[in-house]
Amino acid sequence: MMQHGNLKDLGRVAAIPARNTTVDFLRAVSVLWIVGFWHPIGYSPIREVGKNAVTLMATVAALGLFVLLSGYLQGGRGRSFFDFYRRRFWRIYVPFVGASLLFIIMNIGDHLSLIKGVFLVAMLDEPAAVTLWFINMIMLFYLCTPALLWIKRRSLTLLLIISATILLGLLAADWFWERLDNRLVIYFPCFVAGIVLSGSAPPKMVWPVVFVAAVACVATLPAPTDGTDIILLPWAVLASLCVFCLTSGRLDDLSDTATMWIERAAYASFFAYLLHRPVYRMLEALSAAIGLDPLILIVALGVPTTAIAAYFLQKGYDRLLASARIA
Repeated sequence: MMQHGNLKDLGRVAAIPARNTTVDFLRAVSVLWIVGFWHPIGYSPIREVGKNAVTLMATVAALGLFVLLSGYLQGGRGRSFFDFYRRRFWRIYVPFVGASLLFIIMNIGDHLSLIKGVFLVAMLDEPAAVTLWFINMIMLFYLCTPALLWIKRRSLTLLLIISATILLGLLAADWFWERLDNRLVIYFPCFVAGIVLSGSAPPKMVWPVVFVAAVACVATLPAPTDGTDIILLPWAVLASLCVFCLTSGRLDDLSDTATMWIERAAYASFFAYLLHRPVYRMLEALSAAIGLDPLILIVALGVPTTAIAAYFLQKGYDRLLASARIA
């Protein structure tokens, strides 16, 4: 039964809850898969072997998991509508714009797509920018987050109905407009799943979901796909749900040292995602100059350099925001 409340509650959204080791671990692993495996092999001749149906499915699962966690982290204490957008503007949008400018300067990807991404329309008028499409998509999901959270507090059933309606609307827009990036359709249900799970314990009946996910995987593997086919939607949702639910509560007994390193890896994950392409591009040029497979330099130097730089840049940026009392 939907409860009636003051419409001013639409301005109350969730803040990020206290640190969660499971969430930190899964965020770090998701980004590491993209930054440390999926993208590096794209610079090497082994991509013909390394980028196959199995690794593609793992990549979709990793991206779906990160999107689910992004939705999940909206649960917690109340925060005003204004604060929600202010924090995400400074903590996500501004670094994203900086990364987009760096991509343009280094000639990484199509310039028009990068510019459209800055105005948050690239996913609505493909092609979206290489790599940075993911941040563009997450920010579009954040735009509707306050409303989704407001609806959830009044009726979970209504949230599911409205989310399904939005998904059908995206499918219709994709059908008629044919310019919508399919990845909005693939990953939006993952974001909603995270919002549904936020603020509550993960479901205990996981194995039926695991079974259905396995069926979805087997059914999808034979189909030729490039990662943007809507057929990947069930796998993205079910795989991310399975991994999250199966992992929850299993990392509580880690040592303080292990927990610290997991937190640091998760802390650096956002900037690592923004920075890794420029770092790899420079190493690719160096590899060409010395006649070496770029993958060697990228794995040996690029991944650790990106991780270290991302951690300290994130820390420095946070200190800058704190000193300016912005976010």
